[in-house]
Amino acid sequence: MKMNRPFLAGISALAFVACGGSSEFTASLTGAAVRPEAVTTNGSGSVTVKLDGNTLEVSGRFTGLTTNVRSARLHGPADENNNAEPLCQLGAPQSTSGTLTLGSGPGSCKEFELSGAQVTDLENGRWYVSLENRNHETGEVRGQLRKKE
Repeated sequence: MKMNRPFLAGISALAFVACGGSSEFTASLTGAAVRPEAVTTNGSGSVTVKLDGNTLEVSGRFTGLTTNVRSARLHGPADENNNAEPLCQLGAPQSTSGTLTLGSGPGSCKEFELSGAQVTDLENGRWYVSLENRNHETGEVRGQLRKKE
């Protein structure tokens, strides 16, 4: 019997979740990474996402945005050239600089449990972080999450 790769990837992701393994992913937040059009900005940042089983831990920072953050979110699935719907809301101060956390309450990344397909998407670099504000509603900075080696 011949097995296809997406099926095997799904099985691997479910095994990963069931075993409670952990992986770390990082992203550099830049205006150049924003899609559909890059943003010229002095804003920047970095994010680390740790996946432990099917739960997330998030830490990060940002600085130099043109206006206060309105929303900081994890999005997926999408590669670096495309956009996707938000998966969950990160915690961020309504400021031009600050730290990123899991957030709290309904819709927050703290309350978010990943499915096997979402674990596979994260593992395959198909999630990104975006910080949006009044001047840049589709994001002033963005970063594609990549597995830390």
